[in-house]
Amino acid sequence: MRKSVSLLSLLTILPTTSFCLSSCSANAIVIANYESYMNTLLINRLHKSHNVQFDYYQTNEQIVGKFAKNYDIAFPSSYTVYEMIKNNLVAKLDWTKFNLMSNPERYPSLSQEKITNAKPLSMYTSAAEQANDLTNAINLFADPVREVINIFDTYGHTQQYYNNETSILDYSIPYFHQDWLFGYTGQADQDLDNPNISWFDALQYIMPKGSQQLSRFKKDGNHPRLAMIDDGRSVYDFANIVRCEEYNSSHSSQVRVGVNPPNNKASKQEITNSYNALTQYCKPNNFFLNTDSQQVLYALGTEGVNGAFSYTGDILYALEGAGNDDYAEHWNQNNFHIVHPADTLHCMDLLVLNKKDQQKQNLYDIVKTITLEGASAYSSPDKEDFIGKKDGDEFSYGPMLNFDAVAYTPPLYSVYKYCNNENNNYFSRDLAWTNVAKIKLAQNILQLNTNERSSDCYEHLLDSTTKMFMTIDWYQSREKF
Repeated sequence: MRKSVSLLSLLTILPTTSFCLSSCSANAIVIANYESYMNTLLINRLHKSHNVQFDYYQTNEQIVGKFAKNYDIAFPSSYTVYEMIKNNLVAKLDWTKFNLMSNPERYPSLSQEKITNAKPLSMYTSAAEQANDLTNAINLFADPVREVINIFDTYGHTQQYYNNETSILDYSIPYFHQDWLFGYTGQADQDLDNPNISWFDALQYIMPKGSQQLSRFKKDGNHPRLAMIDDGRSVYDFANIVRCEEYNSSHSSQVRVGVNPPNNKASKQEITNSYNALTQYCKPNNFFLNTDSQQVLYALGTEGVNGAFSYTGDILYALEGAGNDDYAEHWNQNNFHIVHPADTLHCMDLLVLNKKDQQKQNLYDIVKTITLEGASAYSSPDKEDFIGKKDGDEFSYGPMLNFDAVAYTPPLYSVYKYCNNENNNYFSRDLAWTNVAKIKLAQNILQLNTNERSSDCYEHLLDSTTKMFMTIDWYQSREKF
């Protein structure tokens, strides 16, 4: 699980405590990531095989500030990747160095080809032509992720972060994908159990303005029954969606539903208006807010609260009992439910390399181990066991090992297909997952859905003034939750 941090920290960013930066040699490879965002088994494996050192940061802004001098590899969100490309901080990848072949399972009628490039959709006459180019790295990723990459490239080309013959895959590799969801416990609510529900409609039942709030979500004295990650950017994006949908509910002229302000700029009053789209539903002490997503989801997974707004992997973590063995087998499709509107906040984090350090020995091997190992493997049980050789209960392939701990939606085609193929029994290998319906619920949580409006639901790079106003306003608005 990824840990978030309040954007209040941006006002007084302190150097991240590190166990390695002061002692690493000039030739050591330093990987920087959010805490709890990589399997410790994979961390230990990399440290033993390549003497890799690790450092941790709390925000995307910290990555930009420290990347050039301190890090060889980092995992920023897509909007930060744009900024790093624009500032000439990241290396352009040579896909031939990964020595990868196209996945034989994806196009069984075609012979395998070596992956040599990451040409964007703009270099082809159609998406079908791009999909049939087995030398293109984009075909190593699940179908929805391919759509997302093309969305990123359209924006990157429009904003001139890179030219029309270049893709975001030329500079970065997808790491994990996340959707903003609402998970709740108890009996399913008929109004919330609607596949076409919007966030605006969902809030009418979860925390309406009047006194008709569902009893399970009402605070008990001073004890809140709802939880949310204390992260100003995520809440701001969520609030923008609700604000757009609220406007569309009462106006004949519709606005585009999305997470970003027009032209990626907003006045302080506009930001306040966006946050108010959420706070108008709030009552004092209605929410348990915490910068650590693990605490938020522990509250949901152990009945401390009855509903939580968070990201995909966090909701799945709560379904697993949030690390509490007493609740590992407690939740199932009858008492745990998700609300996943089509228009919701989407996030993708990607791996990038420092431009200055791309010649370091074994760098491409390390990157492959983390993000691409097993990309060319079969994931069907009747062909080849995708998980590779086992060492105890460990998975051999780095991306699968990583997913097994972090549990955000995996972008790699082979991992995505393996986990969503019920014949592979990934979830049911654990006694806590013997319930078939519970397994389907987990697969639904991990499902990555895109539509024609998805491009508006990925974060863009905000101008510095807007980021400052957002930081200040979240600090003020959070008191209303």
